[in-house]
Amino acid sequence: HYQKALRIRSAPDNHDPDGIAECYERIGEVKARNGDHARAAECYKRGAAVLDEVWREGTAGRVGFGASVMYGLASAYFASGKYEEAIVILKRCHQVFKECGDPGSAHDAASVLGAAYMRIGDH
Repeated sequence: HYQKALRIRSAPDNHDPDGIAECYERIGEVKARNGDHARAAECYKRGAAVLDEVWREGTAGRVGFGASVMYGLASAYFASGKYEEAIVILKRCHQVFKECGDPGSAHDAASVLGAAYMRIGDH
């Protein structure tokens, strides 16, 4: 269903960048749950590309959503063993979640960040 929603939201007469990014995020979540972390990462990258850096200039909700897409990418990197790439993104996500007043997501990002540091041997 997310693929169909993506086609609808991508149509020239209904171009919806936030909706497109959301579809890519949801597709990425499905891929990650199915263990296809490489394809999940690609979906999150596409969602982030649609949002570009503009997501940092929007409302708190939009900024939080952008950080959520990036957190998905970091999680896919972590699951694929790309810990250094995950660390870079998780640091940013943690800070953004804190700025947005989302302590739960900030905690999640910090937890995965700590695990990534452990995996590379940086205690």
